[in-house]
Amino acid sequence: MMLQELCNRLGQPVTDEMVHEVNDWIASNNGKPTWHQMACLRSQLLERGCLAEAVETYLDQFHALLAAQTRPRLEDLANENCPQDTWRVPGAGELLRELADRGFHLHLASGTEKAAVVRELALLGLDQWFGTDVSAPHQGDPSFTKESALLETCQKLGTSPAEALAIGDGPVEIEVTSRLGGWTLGVAGHEDNRQGFDPWVAGKLDQSGAHALVDHYTPAKQMLEWFLAGP
Repeated sequence: MMLQELCNRLGQPVTDEMVHEVNDWIASNNGKPTWHQMACLRSQLLERGCLAEAVETYLDQFHALLAAQTRPRLEDLANENCPQDTWRVPGAGELLRELADRGFHLHLASGTEKAAVVRELALLGLDQWFGTDVSAPHQGDPSFTKESALLETCQKLGTSPAEALAIGDGPVEIEVTSRLGGWTLGVAGHEDNRQGFDPWVAGKLDQSGAHALVDHYTPAKQMLEWFLAGP
């Protein structure tokens, strides 16, 4: 969507340089509320002397495009037309069970709208591991941050961020937790076939301070034992 808007406003065809730039804009805001990515698009257009829509207009367009992509998957899950594992990262359920069995307090933080996160957790059969421990922006609130979610959770539990383990595919949660002394596992698998590493994602997570990288969570128990053993 961002690439198309950039090309339309500039009146130019797509170039490799544009693709690289847009990917960097997205990566720099990955894990933050989507509002920030749309604000970045608007800012970049204005810097190039182009007309640009309001951030909220771009956000509405993005949500409409996203809904068109996800609606068939959500309907399949809701109608039990496919197994939940069809849309889970391989090993996700086993990993959460293993973490809970080892005494970890599980908390989910996402830059996606909270209503969507809660619904998808339930449809994927993963809501049992989090209960009400879900932090996400409400109605596009740009003030939400994963750092505040981490700090508030630690305060509630009476623990330090240095005792936290962050698992995610976004540079934000990896950078924040690593900076605050916690342990970080970056998930850098291909989103299309969920097998093998995506070099671009792996590079961004590595730069953000990930202590280790995986492409998925199988076999979950062995993977977790390897990771928690340390470098």
